Amino acid sequence: MNEKKVLLIGSEEYLLNKVDEYLTAQGYLVKTVAYTEDAVDEAVHWQPELVFLQALVDSSGLDLREVLSEFEKKEVAQHALTIVFTPQGQDIDTLKEIGGLYSESIIYQESPDLIRQIEEFLKRSNNAGNLETDISKKKILVVDDSALQRKFMISMIQQAGFNHSIMEAQNGNEAIEILGRNYKDIGLILCDWNMPELSGIQFIEALAKIPPLDQIPLLMVTAKTSAEDEKEAYAKHPKLAGYLEKPFTTKKFTKAVKEYLS
Repeated sequence: MNEKKVLLIGSEEYLLNKVDEYLTAQGYLVKTVAYTEDAVDEAVHWQPELVFLQALVDSSGLDLREVLSEFEKKEVAQHALTIVFTPQGQDIDTLKEIGGLYSESIIYQESPDLIRQIEEFLKRSNNAGNLETDISKKKILVVDDSALQRKFMISMIQQAGFNHSIMEAQNGNEAIEILGRNYKDIGLILCDWNMPELSGIQFIEALAKIPPLDQIPLLMVTAKTSAEDEKEAYAKHPKLAGYLEKPFTTKKFTKAVKEYLS
């Protein structure tokens, strides 16, 4: 018997009932609510593992934006994945614009197609309610203003035996642009502190405020070695995966990244 809690939010009663029936038959504990403040309250206080959010997107997309914005403010992503579903033919530009505010989107034709895609999604979910991913296919994002340092870290990754695809950014602004397009494919971020435009500490502070980007493992790799510096980094990003001080050995580097790449 599956004991996961699932919250359905939407306005099309017939469709929501179909999804409710399917999920209930699979053993999920389901609640269905309309687009109101109650929906946000339920997501915060009931603490479901999954939220399926219907998005009948119009030209403004205000309802969807408001709910997702409230989710971000109230840190719903701390305990739930949010899956937005919308019928084919709707204007999906709004969905693309706010892609960083939800975990996954489903674009369906008819209710049977929606049920099929939800079934496929659930098969990719693990018992903790987080997406099960093939870590070996995840990419690594290396953020450092020094081309030499980026090359060095890439060499360390390869020497440690990891064959992951690697993306590079020269500063925090470039890294955010890359994450905006590829965040679902990135499994680890290695980030320097001192960089122009947007420094490492500013970058990790920004990421900590953007679900689901705050869930991507992030290691600070820096020459700033004081206890105060490390404390500041964890204060800016409480979910920081680690703080690796330069210079470091291959053994120390491998140990730091192995948990997130193996």
